[in-house]
Amino acid sequence: MSIIVTRASKGSSLTIAELDANFTNINVDAAAAVAATDAHTVNLISVAASLVESQAATVDIANEVIAATLVRENAAVAMANSVTQLQVGMVQVINLLNA
Repeated sequence: MSIIVTRASKGSSLTIAELDANFTNINVDAAAAVAATDAHTVNLISVAASLVESQAATVDIANEVIAATLVRENAAVAMANSVTQLQVGMVQVINLLNA
């Protein structure tokens, strides 16, 4: 924050040099504020990009979990079908032995 000389604090009229210095100081402060705002904007954009990447990674993980679950469920169904076929075969063997 720059120093601004006022008539009230000086107790008399400002010189042209003091008036020019006031404007220069205001311009310097404004430029610093814009630079700080730009830096914050860049940081916010970076954080937003990181969030998007994290969400994409989360979706990828969720899709992998779903795919693994489907594979496991398909394997369980295939195993159940095999057990059923084995039971049917055993019943047929028992029926043949009892015939």
